[in-house]
Amino acid sequence: MELKFKTNLKCEGCIQKVSDAPDHEPGVESWEVDLKSPDKTLFLQGKNIEISRIEAIFREKGYEAKEIKTFFKKMFG
Repeated sequence: MELKFKTNLKCEGCIQKVSDAPDHEPGVESWEVDLKSPDKTLFLQGKNIEISRIEAIFREKGYEAKEIKTFFKKMFG
């Protein structure tokens, strides 16, 4: 499963400040941030990832991460 989040990460330094958080979350197998995208997109790969937990850990670190819902997910949950 791949999840996408819009973030307010602006640079590699920002990524370093949150880098330990996704690594320690249950279900997260890999992750990366595309700083070139307008949404500064965080991509998470894994199984049974708790979306609310990802959003919360970014808030705890002083950043935002808001799930980007695909058309299918918007229509069918």
